[in-house]
Parts: sequence; structure tokens; C-alpha cells
Amino acid sequence: MVIGLGFYQLLSRIEFLVDGDRPFLQVVRLPQEPMRVRLHLAIAILLALFAPAPLCAESPIPDQNLLDRVEPLVAEIRAQRAVVDWHGEHPVRLPDVTIPDTGISERVISNESIPTAEVEGDFAGEQIQGGMNGLAWTKGNYRIVPYGSLWGSASYDTARTNPGPFVLFVPSSDAEGEAAFNIDTRRTRLGFDVSGPNIPLFHDARSRGKVEIDFHGAFVIENKPGVLLRHAYGEIYDEEFHLLAGQYWDLISPLYPGTLSYSVGWGGGNIGYRRMQVRLERNRAVSDRLLLALQASISQNIVSDFQQTAGVETESSGWPIFQGRLAVSRGSSGMCCLPITLGVSGHIGEQGFDFTTIGPAPLNLPPVDDARVKTWSLNVDLYAPITEWWGVQ
Repeated sequence: MVIGLGFYQLLSRIEFLVDGDRPFLQVVRLPQEPMRVRLHLAIAILLALFAPAPLCAESPIPDQNLLDRVEPLVAEIRAQRAVVDWHGEHPVRLPDVTIPDTGISERVISNESIPTAEVEGDFAGEQIQGGMNGLAWTKGNYRIVPYGSLWGSASYDTARTNPGPFVLFVPSSDAEGEAAFNIDTRRTRLGFDVSGPNIPLFHDARSRGKVEIDFHGAFVIENKPGVLLRHAYGEIYDEEFHLLAGQYWDLISPLYPGTLSYSVGWGGGNIGYRRMQVRLERNRAVSDRLLLALQASISQNIVSDFQQTAGVETESSGWPIFQGRLAVSRGSSGMCCLPITLGVSGHIGEQGFDFTTIGPAPLNLPPVDDARVKTWSLNVDLYAPITEWWGVQ
């Protein structure tokens, strides 16, 4: 608010200003002669000394228009302050981030224990795959991370092995006793991991998938290898539930030896392999240190026996292979924990053959069409880590 007092025609102007509820005096000098300026200044000082009480700070004159404008702003500031205080007392949980499984217990019980030679092909596989995260492709809720490894090996065998670049078994020296030298690069591996959105139908469970190939497929000439599909599956999972469909490891006998050979004991007692399947798993935490897992699957009946035997034609039967496993894990789970896992697994099914001549040993079946042979197994697996670097399985 401004109060101006003028004296004569060109006197100095005295302005009383009210800033909020604090009045103050301002003297504006106008162009005057020196004597008149001093006179005007003296008059201004006298007016300030004897100013009426309504202009004092103790009794300001409110401006109703100003109050009408300020009050809504004060109310808005208080409302925003209340919102900030409420969020401080009620924090909002951020969405879950999909990360690779690292717990030893979860990996073993969920059949995520993958052999070193079969998964990455070398000890640096995880570092290679982790470095590829920078090349990820993202579209909507889907994230695709490519990975791969280049592999080369050379070996000299004092006796020929089968099939040669890796070892399934060693034939009798009477049949194949000569030495052999092999250089192989067909274990080179390419693939990509896919992480997808949460699935509301399954209580907001997470989704992911994988496609992986190498070059150990069928070939005629060794330097023209065929592509072999290793894994191709999708899965929906959470801490207690796991549904998988596609080509993946067998459910039975989930442990594999660490070896530089491409195979992991196949042909030498390890009956597990990869096949198309639909798998369901349920994990149940009995306590903080005891976890139970029940797993079941129906799998494609892959007949691998007598594939190149004259007079035998293999065929799939009308039933899938049924596999099941019950496992218990004792100990804390997670990084740097060393739980012990014990599992019992088995399978049952049948395989089909057409014998156009007398069947091979040991069955020696007569020529028959649509022969059916039962197949079953009962297996026990134990995983007991002693340190992070070694243990018993």
C-alpha cells in the first residue's frame, strides 16, 4: 500500500509502503534546489515521527484482496505437504526384477543343476553370457539376451572312441584298437534367453524362455555339420510353482559330472538326456532350513536304441514317458549356502519296434511288427557340497 504526500508543485514525495504487515517509509527525491530539498526532507522526517497509529507495525491494516489470494495458496501447500507425509509413511513396493537363479538349493531341487560341459562349454560361460546383457533387445515387456561360446578341442586317443570327437564308450580293442586324432569345433554354441511379463492367470507368476543350439547335428562330411537343437522351452514360475513346456533336460537323474567331454556320462551309466516335455513342479518350505519338492512330467518317447541296426525299425508308441521325482533339501538356501539335497526319481513307458529279421541281442526277438518293450528306472541322487568349490554328488 502506498501513501504519497506532495508539497508545493515539485516537492519530494514521501511514500509509506506496507510489505505484508510491516510498514516502512521511503523518500523519493525529485530534482530540486539544495535549500528546498533540505526543507522537504525535514518535513518528511517530522511526518514520519508523528505518523498516525494505523500505519504502525503493531496494528497493520489488512488487505482483504491479498488475503483472499494468499489463503488458497496456503491451503494448497498444506495439502501437498500432507501427500508427501503420507507417501513417507506408506512406501510403494517397486516391481520385481527377473534375475538368474543363484541359490544352490533351488537350482538342485528344481532340476536347474546343469553340467558344466553341457551348459556353457567352458568355465567362462557365465562371464560371457553376463557380458552379452549389454546387447539385450527389449520390446514391450519382453527382453531378449543373446549369448554364445566358441569352442575348439584337440585330442589324441591311444584307442579309437565312439563317436570320436567326444566319448560315449570305447569299443573293444579287437574291433577298434587303432589310435585316433580329432580336432573339433562343433561344440560352439549360440542361444538367447527371453524374459517376459508376469502372468495374471497364474497369480502374477514370472515368465521366461530359452532357445539354444550347437553344431553336433547329423552330417555327411565333418566340416559341414548340422545344427542340433539343445533347448527350446518356455516356463512360468514363482517361489513355489514351476510350469515348463518344450525341450529341456530329463527330470530323472538330474546330476551330471563335470567333464571336458561333450557328453556327461551318457552311454556310461547316466540315463538322462534332453527331450520334449510338459513339466510341473511344486516346492514347499517346511521350515527355514527344510525344503520339499515334488516334480512330474510327461515326455516324448524318443527311441534311441538300434537306430542303425539292420532289420530294426524304431517307432513311437501310443504312450508318453512318465517321469517323477521327490526331493528334500536340508540347510539354508541362497548364495554362499551349502544345503544337502537328496532325491528319488523314476520313469515308466514303452518303446516300439518293427523287427523285420531276428532281433538283436540280448532280446533276440523273432520277426514281429509293432513290438512293444517296457522301459522303467528307479534312481537316487545326492548332492552334498562341502565347500563352494568341491563336494560329493
